Amino acid sequence: MTKQFFISIVTMLCCSMSISATCLRMTADSTKTKQELDIYAEVYDHMTHDNVDSVRAELLNGRDSCFIDTVKVEVWNSWNNGVTKKHTHLSTVVSKAGTYILRVAANDYTTQYVPFEIKKIYKHETQRQLKPIYLRHVKKLNEEELDEVVVEATKLKFYMDGDTLVYDADAFPMAEGSMLSDLIKKLPGVEMEKGGVIKVNGKKVDAMLLNGKDFFNEDRELLLDNMPSYMVKSINTYERVPESAQNSVMAKTTEKEMVLDVKLKKDYNEGWIVTAEGGGGTTFFKNDDGKYDVKYLGRLFAMRFTKKSRLLMCATTNNVNDTREPGEEGNWAELRQTQGLTSNVMANVNYTRYFAEKTRYEGSLKSTYYDITDANNTSNTTFLEDGDQFGRSSYAKRSYDWDITFNNRFRTRNEFAESNLLKQFYFNINPFFYYKKRNYHEDAASTQLDKDVASNLGKAWLDSIYAPLASGTLKRYAKNRDISASKGIGHWYDSHNFLTFGFTPAHNDKVAFTLDINHRLTEDKNDAYEHNYIDYPKTSEPSKFLNNYITSLERNHNIRTNLEMDFIAMKNCYLSLGVVHYYEHTNNNNPMYQLHKLSGWDTRDTEHSLGNLPSMDEWLTTMDMQNSSHSITDKNIFTPFITYTFDHDNDSTKVNYHAYINASADFIREEMEYERGNMLKTNPSRNAKTWNANISLTRRKGGTPNYMNLSMDFNESLPSLVTLLDIRDNSNPMNVTLGNPNLKRTHNYNASYYMRQKLGKTMMYGGARANITKNAVAQGIVVNGLGERTTKPENVNGNWNANAYVGLDVSLDKNEKLRLGNTLYYSFNNNVDLTGTTKNDSIAKRSVVKNNILSDNLKLTWQPSKKMEYGLFGEINMQKSTSRRENFNNIDAYTFNYGCRMQIELPYNFNISSDLSVYSRRGYDDDAMNNDELVWNARIAKRMYKGKFTIMFDGFDILGNLSNVYRNVNGQGRTETFYNVIPSYGLLRLVYRFNKQPRKS
Repeated sequence: MTKQFFISIVTMLCCSMSISATCLRMTADSTKTKQELDIYAEVYDHMTHDNVDSVRAELLNGRDSCFIDTVKVEVWNSWNNGVTKKHTHLSTVVSKAGTYILRVAANDYTTQYVPFEIKKIYKHETQRQLKPIYLRHVKKLNEEELDEVVVEATKLKFYMDGDTLVYDADAFPMAEGSMLSDLIKKLPGVEMEKGGVIKVNGKKVDAMLLNGKDFFNEDRELLLDNMPSYMVKSINTYERVPESAQNSVMAKTTEKEMVLDVKLKKDYNEGWIVTAEGGGGTTFFKNDDGKYDVKYLGRLFAMRFTKKSRLLMCATTNNVNDTREPGEEGNWAELRQTQGLTSNVMANVNYTRYFAEKTRYEGSLKSTYYDITDANNTSNTTFLEDGDQFGRSSYAKRSYDWDITFNNRFRTRNEFAESNLLKQFYFNINPFFYYKKRNYHEDAASTQLDKDVASNLGKAWLDSIYAPLASGTLKRYAKNRDISASKGIGHWYDSHNFLTFGFTPAHNDKVAFTLDINHRLTEDKNDAYEHNYIDYPKTSEPSKFLNNYITSLERNHNIRTNLEMDFIAMKNCYLSLGVVHYYEHTNNNNPMYQLHKLSGWDTRDTEHSLGNLPSMDEWLTTMDMQNSSHSITDKNIFTPFITYTFDHDNDSTKVNYHAYINASADFIREEMEYERGNMLKTNPSRNAKTWNANISLTRRKGGTPNYMNLSMDFNESLPSLVTLLDIRDNSNPMNVTLGNPNLKRTHNYNASYYMRQKLGKTMMYGGARANITKNAVAQGIVVNGLGERTTKPENVNGNWNANAYVGLDVSLDKNEKLRLGNTLYYSFNNNVDLTGTTKNDSIAKRSVVKNNILSDNLKLTWQPSKKMEYGLFGEINMQKSTSRRENFNNIDAYTFNYGCRMQIELPYNFNISSDLSVYSRRGYDDDAMNNDELVWNARIAKRMYKGKFTIMFDGFDILGNLSNVYRNVNGQGRTETFYNVIPSYGLLRLVYRFNKQPRKS
């Protein structure tokens, strides 16, 4: 099926190429008698470089200034040619070489006469771009200054400006101290996830711009978390051709990217902006030691703007590792709460310099120190053929990490009107370096029970697991108990060098070439020390103590080269042909030493603390030959590919149709030298090929947000060479792992649909996605009578999943004061896995679990005035898991939350915001999880000294009810985990704002 699918695509592409070539010859023959050249130019204001309205233009003869023709004038939005601001575009046609003049006029501007010469019209040339035309304002005398008139109108929260969806920032009341991330969360149809991932009506944002320029996309969280929301004028979203492909043949063959452009208010477009903030407070409740925890926050954010440069300096320190702001709805929805407690110190410098409109340098230097405390308690059930197994575990980790990132990029894109070598070229070089130093300490305890009696252990179950002597409950039901401690130090570095060079030959608008080179070096080094105490309370099996020292080092060197040619096959039809070569060399060394083989290092109460080592002569003699490995791998992959693109604009309906078909094959040569102590020495290798294909169909309507996309793709993946080795790793006797030489390649089939439609005041969006996986890799488990597990990878079939969602945002009144938003989501997952067995001579059995998830999120917002905003919100998440396997208990659990929020601007520059939410869980096996949590947050703020200073008090989770839980169900079992979260606290903050603009001439 796979080869037939690929062959059919290649056949279709070859037919398209043949037809395209024939049509191209016919087109060439029909244009031999007469060839016309399209002339383009853009018009800008001389001072602001903004577009100019009311432009009129004529084409004149350069010898006698006689009128030839009227020039067409259009105002285009950014997505049409990649420019991220509105601009005025002139276009005309000349049919022969000669000297010409453009006469350009506009209201309140001096008329400009622009001469240009066409020396020759070349055979494959269809268009020529002139230099931008800059108009100067007419100087007016005796200007009369009128009295100021204030006109208040209803603010539209969002509207369409051509093909750009514009959100007016002033239409969204914001609490004092709010940042850009808080503003984005309020935008209708916009979601922001952890890590700076932003989705607009369900579509992921590929690039984030500032005033139309790519200043902070490499580290967008820096801008999101530190730029004050009051600086923002609007947030624009649209699609554009990637910068490297603009104004070339590749503009049609390259998929458009979704852009989110942050536009600043006029007062912040030039000059210095400084925001300094500091705060301190305590938790509302005492910790386990009977004390209140101190909380603090400090932040310095400074930006300097000029017309050609941006400088950002930022420094933060805090131990409140969340981004919550009172007055927001939905921030504590299930599975979204920040896990762990983090203190950090961060400093960053980011600089961008524009040398020309399309030539710039970007550089950033960032360093961060983290002090992280993670903890969780887990309840799990493992599905076994002859009776499930139940477990309880606890985990705690303290880590100290430090990292530094140095990123540089130089980009330029130039066009040459009269060059005999190049028409245009794009050049990008991007050196990147990252280094991370890590230091950690972990403690963990777990027990496996043959009956679900965890509740009998009570709240002191953790103490009973850690106790030197097992309790009566453990002796009756516990198959094993594992108490471990580990610590380690290590580092990771990553060095990248990207180079892109693309060009179009001179006097040719039908072909373009691109060369991409990516060179990368990485190193991952870690020294780990582990103490493991394992006993078997229910049996007389002797206990075990493991004292291991593991040192690992992996170095990777790879280089990826991509050569591509794009050309016009016929009108509206484009082809891309290319080849990618990828080379990778990996050296992986993982020796393991069993220090418990030495006298005095072999008991739980050893006097040698964790992290100590004997003399080198001693610990070198303790190498675990079975579990120490060394490998050297070389991989070469050649990937030829072909892409067919159809792109058509209907001028009458303003509808764009875009079709994209891509097919490729990976020819893989892989060799390995593998050693596993003195147990195994082998040199596996393979030659293989995998197939990949993708089809995408898109419909857009210009001037509206209406958009539809249907895509399908297929890909194959191979198991790693190490996985295919017949090896046994028992470094952890509780979890032994095996290889499997019989693993097959995995096939993935995907299909997706996405739509966005505006009907009157209603914005609708939705989508669906389906995935089928053939020969998925599952970990088969065999459990012996002591609860020790042996896992082996196996191929299974029957895995598939599908999901669909639909959302809307609608104004319920003509003044846009009352808005309703709702998103409905459904997901089905047919999970096929391998359950465990307690029969040592048996293999794992097939298990199928069907998961149904249904969720609905509702928001109602009322804004009676600019100074008031109220909201109601609610969300429900339902999960139903079923299986035909024997003894499976169907799961029918759900969570829901509802609440209200408000934000009010009071007299005397006071601002109050607050939210009240109820979070509820039902259907969980553990009664402690079936609870209701009432969560209240509040903030009161006051501006002083003309807004330069703001003092505010924040209360987070004032009632102290918040917790965090994660639930997962698959074919092997189910897991319920409680995580430690940031505690409730109060924080008093003082904010200082400074803005200095250059003196106006």
